[in-house]
Amino acid sequence: MPSDEDYVLLGESFSGPVAIEIAAMQAKNLKALILSSTFVSNPLLVPQIMSFLLRGWSASVFGPPQFVVNRYLLGEKPPTDLVETFWHAKRSVRPDVLAFRMRSVMNVDVREAFAACRLPTLYLLAKQDRLVKIRSLAQMRKIKPEMTIVEIEGPHLLMQCEPAKCVEAIAHYLSCAL
Repeated sequence: MPSDEDYVLLGESFSGPVAIEIAAMQAKNLKALILSSTFVSNPLLVPQIMSFLLRGWSASVFGPPQFVVNRYLLGEKPPTDLVETFWHAKRSVRPDVLAFRMRSVMNVDVREAFAACRLPTLYLLAKQDRLVKIRSLAQMRKIKPEMTIVEIEGPHLLMQCEPAKCVEAIAHYLSCAL
């Protein structure tokens, strides 16, 4: 992290809990926390105890069918270039790493770190997010009721699907909050 200039930390989806833990460290030059489609504890309906099932799981080389990716990540009619970028990125990650990430999501708990974070915080809510449900945001709002929430039409990968709207919301928030 920069030590000689101010900065803002942004965490989307799986990287949200990581950003929260970093923000809780209260770095002097960190001025705000931006979160998008993320969570502070297991956002899935699958209980943590079930994570043992993924221990030996090796994500398929072929991955989930396109309709599943669209439904839960990219939206109903994503641009072709975004679909190609997604599959390229997925192929670049080893199956055991993907399985580890799924187990990490099931076992994550950064609620204490989120409560310790004293930064102005913006949450970009993807209105068509079918992966991280509204109950995750409700849990975060309970911990940090002063958090600003901006709703944007779009799927879970909001920043990839609606980058201009996200940049506009972030710029507006930062101009008002800082």
